[in-house]
Amino acid sequence: MKDVIFERQNDDEVLDLLYSQRVLYNRAEIFNGIGWIMTLLLLFLAVGKLFIPILEQLFSIIEIIMAVGIFAVDYKTKILITWGADTKGLIDNVLFGFPIQDKEKIIEYAIKIKNKNKEDYKRQTTHRGDDNIRGVRDWYTEYSSDDHYKVILNCQKENIWWNVKLVSYYKKIVLSFISISVLLIIAFMSYLTIKVDFAWSLIILGSTFLIRSIEQLMAIKAYTKAMEHAYAKVELIETDRNNLNMESLLSLQKDIEENRKSGFLVPRWVHYIYSKHLHEEKKEINEHMAG
Repeated sequence: MKDVIFERQNDDEVLDLLYSQRVLYNRAEIFNGIGWIMTLLLLFLAVGKLFIPILEQLFSIIEIIMAVGIFAVDYKTKILITWGADTKGLIDNVLFGFPIQDKEKIIEYAIKIKNKNKEDYKRQTTHRGDDNIRGVRDWYTEYSSDDHYKVILNCQKENIWWNVKLVSYYKKIVLSFISISVLLIIAFMSYLTIKVDFAWSLIILGSTFLIRSIEQLMAIKAYTKAMEHAYAKVELIETDRNNLNMESLLSLQKDIEENRKSGFLVPRWVHYIYSKHLHEEKKEINEHMAG
């Protein structure tokens, strides 16, 4: 018997919310990308002051403006991620039958986004995540069970599973960026034999792509740890059937939503590269685990 979750997830009201959260995360990624570009510009300005001393004052003023801009862009990114996380939370609460609060603004925004992007909305809501056009239809992979709580738990596990998989891929990419950045910096400094004092070195390095990559790696580690904590709750629930109840599911959901609001964001291109394969893998897992 098909659980109500898999029927309701393609209702118009849920598709509106699914499309809205997709747009919010896409916009967050755009702002995040702008932050990376501005960080690189800070590096060029810092290096430029070494080679063009006459423009040092002008470059310093631009650096200050750029630093403020980075702060503003990062702040906007976090707001969009939080708003997207709230929308995802509402989607889950609707599908899982959890308590719902403060949904009016989220629904109002979802309708506004849909009406502004009617063609894109139609395209995404008529395609699934494993289609060539990555859509939002059939959001949760169907799982066969007569126990509604077990279905909810499997959907929550799917949330965690996707995050763990995508973050592991992204971590490898970030580590590659860090390694390449370090090698380039060493080669650059050795080749040009630039001599700068310790404090000035910190100012330059603090503005580089390398430092932002390291910050991203630290965020990945914190996010992964939080996901491991959530998965520990899953294992606790699964070890004893008596633990599978509304209270434990709500507790697990709270962890999932807090992690979503952490401000960490896996780039969309990472999701695009791996999502089709992961959808197929998750579908196969659910077929084997059904019961």
